[in-house]
Amino acid sequence: MRKIDWEIIAKDIDNQTSISEKKKLKKWLDASEQHYKYYNKVKQNYFKQLSFDKKSNDIDFLKLKKRLVSHSLNTQPYRTSRFRNFVIYSSVACIVAGLLCGIFQWTSNHKRDDIQIFKEISEHHLPGTNKATLFIDNHEYIALGQNSVLLDLRGVKITNSAQGDLTYQKTEKSSPILNKLVVPRGGEYKVILSDSSTVWLNSESTLEYPSIFEGNTRRVTLIGEGYFKISKNEKKPFIIETADTEIEVLGTEFNVSAYPDNSYTTTTLVEGSVKIEYKAIDSQDILKPGMQSYYNIKENSSQISYVNTEFNTSWKNKIFSFNDTPLEDLLKIVSRWYNFKYTIKDPSLLSYHFSGELSRKKNLDYLFRVLEEVGIPMEISYKNGTVTLDKK
Repeated sequence: MRKIDWEIIAKDIDNQTSISEKKKLKKWLDASEQHYKYYNKVKQNYFKQLSFDKKSNDIDFLKLKKRLVSHSLNTQPYRTSRFRNFVIYSSVACIVAGLLCGIFQWTSNHKRDDIQIFKEISEHHLPGTNKATLFIDNHEYIALGQNSVLLDLRGVKITNSAQGDLTYQKTEKSSPILNKLVVPRGGEYKVILSDSSTVWLNSESTLEYPSIFEGNTRRVTLIGEGYFKISKNEKKPFIIETADTEIEVLGTEFNVSAYPDNSYTTTTLVEGSVKIEYKAIDSQDILKPGMQSYYNIKENSSQISYVNTEFNTSWKNKIFSFNDTPLEDLLKIVSRWYNFKYTIKDPSLLSYHFSGELSRKKNLDYLFRVLEEVGIPMEISYKNGTVTLDKK
């Protein structure tokens, strides 16, 4: 293994590398697959140190919560390498764990009105479930969910399990017909395509695909977010088309987020290799495991970086993962899952960020309790399906 300055790896994980250092790192990574594996292992160990320990208690957390809230108006520029001091930060994260893992108790100093508001929110906006609608040839439709469905569609056997798995099996007499799987807000679904590829769809997402793949490619269209596990076929590449990108793969696992109300699309590679073409610019990128493509739609620019893929794919495992996420982005994500609208009355709340993991199985009031307990000074009201956040 050719040597590389350890400081460059440390600074890259801490997002402090210069342009010349990034070039050195890229050259080193491209030189060997072992270099990629080594880099990803170091990075994963770093993030594991920052993961939450369920044995901590919320009393210690409450003493430090004001120090842990990220507020751009009050925070001094960060000058110390987080990577060099990750042991210190992992200790702080352990203190946070008591809250984020559900150990904290709802203290008695909250107003009765607050408790009633949280109760009403949770009653009207439960965690998402397996639900979707299957459109056949753009006109016939079938509501999917806990019910079992069995169809024979032009020789293609379609089954739907009570667990939310839609499966396609082709036969010798199969002929293609256009299918569209629409997952609403408050839902998620899994589909196993006729080539045995599996796609997990997140809330408010749509996948359009043929019942069987003919020709030289396997092409689908995605709106929203999906996690793809593609069966390998070197003679027939799998192509995912979004509004702004086209992603070509042979056999791999990756996550694509392409919501219409976001100003960006991301492709995060877990295994294998993918090629991404950007429609608005004459450019393409090839990703290797651990890489993420971030495409800024407004600026027509792309950026490739190494990420902790678990943060970008945890939704598939019923977990929200946030890493210095702005409050508004957090609300956008969770509102799709719990199916609620929101407004932020005080613009100063937009400067707050949040890091941590939360179960998607928890009721919505749990999320707002967490945000309050970490020190975000917000006052919540609820009316006609809309949550309003104002500053206390």
